[in-house]
Amino acid sequence: MALISDPSGNELFMESPPQRVVSLCPSLTELLFDIGLKDRVVAVSKQCRFPEVRVNETEPVGSNRRPDIKRIMELNPDFVILDARETDEAVVKLLKEEFPVWNSDTSTVLGALEEIRALGRIMDKPANAEWVAAKIETRFAEFQAAFRKPEKVMQVAFLANYKPWTAYGSGTIATELLGYIGLENVFAFESGICALEGKKIPGGAFTPILLAEGAYSFHKRHEPVVNRKFPGSPVYLVREDLLTWHGSRLLRAPAYLAELHDLLFP
Repeated sequence: MALISDPSGNELFMESPPQRVVSLCPSLTELLFDIGLKDRVVAVSKQCRFPEVRVNETEPVGSNRRPDIKRIMELNPDFVILDARETDEAVVKLLKEEFPVWNSDTSTVLGALEEIRALGRIMDKPANAEWVAAKIETRFAEFQAAFRKPEKVMQVAFLANYKPWTAYGSGTIATELLGYIGLENVFAFESGICALEGKKIPGGAFTPILLAEGAYSFHKRHEPVVNRKFPGSPVYLVREDLLTWHGSRLLRAPAYLAELHDLLFP
C-alpha cells in the first residue's frame, strides 16, 4: 500500500496501479492515453477531446461539471481524476466518499511537470510519463532562450465562458502562460475561474479580451456578443486547450505562445 498526494494535497492510499480510471479532466485524459493507458480508461467527460480517436472509443459520462454519477457508480472505477475548479463541489464530495479521487488543481508549468511524473508512477508508466515531462521542459527552455519579451507589458482579460460569464484568474496555468509573452492578466487578483456578472473589465474599455475557443466555450459567432457586452475592447479568439490545459498538451504550448505574441504585438 502506498500513500500518495495529489496537487491539492489530498492524500490517497493505493494498493496497486489503478486499472479502471474515470477521467473528468480533459488535459489529463489526453495524458493518460499518451502514456499508454488506453485499456485502463473506462470513461471520460464530454469535455475530453484529445486524442480524438481514443476519446471517441471511450464511454462518455456527461459533463465534467455535473457528470452522470449513477453511471460512474455502475462502472465502479478504482481511480477518478478531476479538477475541482471545473466540477461541482457536491459532486467532488460524493465521488470522494466512494472512490479514490485525484484532484488536479495545478496552476504552474512546474506543478504540471510534477503531476505528470506523479501520475506516471501511480499508473506504473514512469518512463512514458518522464518522456512527456522531459520533452515539455526542453521545449519551454528552448522557447525562453529564444524568445524576447516585449519591453512593455500588455494587460488582457481572458474569458472562460459566457454561460455564465467567467474569466481566468490567479491559480490557473493560463495566467502563468500569458506571462511568458508579456501579457498581464487583469483578473489575477481573483482566484481560479471567477464570475464576471456585474463586473467591469479592469483597465478600462480598451483592454484586449481573449476568448477561450473550445467546443464548450467561445466560437467565432460569439464575438459580436462580447463586443456588445464590453464595447471598445478588441477581441481575440485563442486556443483554450493550448493556454489552459496542463497535461501533455503543454508540448504544443510554446509554439502557440509565439504565434499569440505575434498576433498581439505585430
